[in-house]
Amino acid sequence: MNYFKTQLENMRYTPLNSNWFFNTVDIPDLELIKQELIALEQIAEIKQSNNKIYSNIYKNIVYKHCPLLKKYLESVNLSQKFNRILFSKEVILNNNRTVHVDSYDPTTTSHSLNIPLRDYEDSYTAWYKTDKEQLIDSLQFGLDPINNFAFLLLSDAEEIQRYSYATGNAVLVNTTILHKGISDKKTRMICGIRFFPELTVSDIKKLGITDPYKQE
Repeated sequence: MNYFKTQLENMRYTPLNSNWFFNTVDIPDLELIKQELIALEQIAEIKQSNNKIYSNIYKNIVYKHCPLLKKYLESVNLSQKFNRILFSKEVILNNNRTVHVDSYDPTTTSHSLNIPLRDYEDSYTAWYKTDKEQLIDSLQFGLDPINNFAFLLLSDAEEIQRYSYATGNAVLVNTTILHKGISDKKTRMICGIRFFPELTVSDIKKLGITDPYKQE
C-alpha cells in the first residue's frame, strides 16, 4: 500500500490524444457476432467477476465460443493482441455523480472497440474535460490504483463530446479521457474488445480507420 501511495503522489490526469474521442469501425457479419457475444455473456461460470455491472471474459474462452469474432480478428491481424471482452451492463440510470477513466495510467488501457448488444438505441458514451490534475483512485477498493479505473465527481467536469449507439455500429473509443455511459434503460449492454499490448497507429489502420486519432 505504501508503494502505491508513493506512486500516486506523482500521478496526474493525462489523457492521450485529447482531441480524439471515437471512430466507427465496419465489422463484417456484425449482427451474427453480436449474437455470439450475447450468448457468451449468459455463461455465468466463465465470467471473471462477480460484479453485476462489469464482467471480463478472456481470450481463450472467447475464441472457444465466438468463432466469427475470432475470424474477424484474424482477418485484421489482431488476434494475437486481443486480450479480453469487458461486458458493461445494468447501467446506473441517471448517474449524475461521477465520470471515469479506465486506468489511471493511460498507457495501460487506451482504447476499447465497443459493440452495442442490447437496448442500446438511446444510449451514449459522453466525454468530459476538467481543470483537476488528480483523480480519485481505486486504492480504496483494494485495487492496484495505477492500472485500474480512476474517477472524478461530475460536478468537477464538463461534457465536451458524445457518441450515440443508435446505429448499432462498432466504435473504437478513447478510454483515457474522462467519460461515462448514459442510458434510459437499465438493461442496456455494451461490450468492449480490449487489446494487450495496446493498439498502435498501424493496428488502428488495420481496423479500416485511415487517419487514426482524427475525430470524425
